[in-house]
Amino acid sequence: MLLLSIFTICRILFSNWYKRFGELSTEMRSHISSLPLLILEDLSEALLDFGNLADVQVWLEAVGN
Repeated sequence: MLLLSIFTICRILFSNWYKRFGELSTEMRSHISSLPLLILEDLSEALLDFGNLADVQVWLEAVGN
């Protein structure tokens, strides 16, 4: 069940980012896919705050992942 939740959140995140910013790098997709569920949930809420993919990278660095 947990794995399904992580997969679902990642799929939704990647879909929304593609619509806003274009294709994510393979490295970034892999990094995000490996995040714990709680961080993914926080990331999904922060999505609307990002102006570009650099903002995503800064956020990821701030949470230490």
